[in-house]
Formats: sequence, structure tokens, C-alpha cells
Amino acid sequence: MIRGSLFVQHRFFIFLLLSLFAVMGLFGCRVEDTSTPVVCTPNPSTVNVYRVTPQPLTNLIFQSAVVPVVPSSIATSTIPTSTIPSIDSIFGVAPPSSPPQIQSSRYAALQYLSNETKRWSDIETIKLDDFSEVQIVVTFISPELLQAVFLSEVLEQSVLFPDFEAQTQTMLNSVATRDELLFLLTVTTINSGNINLSPHSIDIPIRQMFLTNGEDLQIEPRHDDHILDQPINSSSKSVFGYLAYPLAVMTNSECKWVLEPKYNTSIVITVPVLQIDGVSSGPYTWTIPYSSLIHPNNPPDLSILMIPPGFDQTLLSPATLPPNGNIEQPNYWQGFARFVWSQVTHGNY
Repeated sequence: MIRGSLFVQHRFFIFLLLSLFAVMGLFGCRVEDTSTPVVCTPNPSTVNVYRVTPQPLTNLIFQSAVVPVVPSSIATSTIPTSTIPSIDSIFGVAPPSSPPQIQSSRYAALQYLSNETKRWSDIETIKLDDFSEVQIVVTFISPELLQAVFLSEVLEQSVLFPDFEAQTQTMLNSVATRDELLFLLTVTTINSGNINLSPHSIDIPIRQMFLTNGEDLQIEPRHDDHILDQPINSSSKSVFGYLAYPLAVMTNSECKWVLEPKYNTSIVITVPVLQIDGVSSGPYTWTIPYSSLIHPNNPPDLSILMIPPGFDQTLLSPATLPPNGNIEQPNYWQGFARFVWSQVTHGNY
């Protein structure tokens, strides 16, 4: 009788062990499936999108600050960048330049920056009430956008050094050392002018702002400005900060390039839900064109070198806040570009 009881207890003990191993196995699979991808560093340097050579257009605009401006009769014609004389070949060193010539170059730089800002941004607009809405803008700080900002800053400061391309390359290399993809997130409340608006609370779960690539890998930000992860009061000024995603992650024991341009034609960032006054709203998606199937070698648009009569030259400077208006308004992207310029060069102050 005792032996039979011990046998039953022994079988029951084995059953418990087997059950425990099974549960542990299930939990082990669950952890593996839902764990955050491990950041890795792939070997090819081309994985780092910031390790590129400077754009010819930036040098062309810079050269226009020390070389006579292209006449209006040929402003829209096709002129290869190689035909624009270099600073060294003309002066040997960067010479002082007349204010009108500098202003035309600064105008061209601003147009270039505006185009790049619009090109690398997407907006989600969320209605708060009958009189106000919130705009959430995601801007990829691409190498092209960085160069446009650097060009505008150099021309504003009139730093006409003879090695502009080398200085641009140094700037790109400096950003590349982060080994991250950088995005600027900007939250702005737009109202109809009613001064008696009720404030609203917007809470964005920043760690759930997933970058999803062509292989359906969901990557969360590796770094973020903490201000973005706090409840935002709609009656306060705009809130903005950086999100940084890894360049590559481990997948099936392989270090995968997150935004391989061969297979990713768009940058897609999603958030499943955000809170408006404690009420769930969403999902929301920001989509930014990333890589085209073909890459035509389009000539530069030299018409941007001609500053139009009556242009307000006070706009040729960075702005500390984004425009408080609808994206359909004229010059919205010019105003937003000046804001991006301020953030990239001067920081959040």
C-alpha cells in the first residue's frame, strides 16, 4: 500500500516536472518572439546613410556667393555643375562678396532647404474640438536635408571658406558617428483664433513609434528626447524633439540593414494609439518616400539662384518655432524649413 502510494507520488512528481519544462519552453518562445530586436553594426559602411559625398547642388549654390550670379536669360537652362568655376581657381581664397550676391545665394539655399524639408516630412492632423486641431510632423533628417541646413547656416554667417565641400563632408561624418537614423518630431496646435479654447492633453507613447521596414520588422526608437514622452498641453507652445532609430538589428542570427534602399521605397512610422484627453485615438501612420526604383540624373534648377523682387529678406534666417498655420497656406514649408534649420544648428532653445 505504501509502495503503491509512493509510485503514484513519483508519477505525479514526473508529471509536474514535464509540465514545468513545457511551460518554460512556451515562455522561452514567447520572450524570443516579442523581444526588442538587438542592435548590431553591419560591416558595409554604406549602411550608414550619412556616410555619403556632398550633393553637387550645395556646392553650386555656395559657389554662386563668390562667383557672378547666373544671368536671368540662362537661369533655367541646363548647366553642368562642373562648368561652375571653383573658388580656388578664381580667387585662391574666399573673397569678400557683395551683399546682393550673398543674398541671392542665401535665397537659393532657403529654397533648396524648403524643398528638402517638404520632401522628407509627413504630417498627421488630429481634430481636438470644433475650433482646434493638432499637427504631428515627422521629418527624416536625411543627409540631403542636413546639407541644405549646413549651406544655409554657412551663407548666413558669411563663412566663405575655400574648402566648402571638405567642410560639408566633415559635418556629415560627424553625424554619421551616431550610427542612427535621425527624425525630428514636431507637435503643434492650430486653432481658429477663438481665444476661449479649452486646453487638451495629448499623450504620445514614444516607445511605440515603430519604424516598420519592408521585412515587417518593427523597430522602436533607440534614443528620444524625453520631452516627447510627456503629456502635451495643447495651449502651450509647440513641442519638438528627436527620435533616433538603429541602422541595423539582429534577425535570425543575421545583422539586417533596417532601411536597405533596394527593398524599402518608403519610410513608414506608426503608432498604434495615442491619448487625447485620456481617450484612445489611432492608429496613425507617417509615410515618407525613401528610395525610387530608378535614379535619374536630373540637372540642377538654376532658377533658384534668382531672388525675386520684393522678397522679405528677414526670412533668410532660422526660426525658433514652426509656423502656426495649415500646410495649405502659402510658404508653410518655407517657415517649417527655417524651424528645422534652427533645431539642427542651435538645438531646442
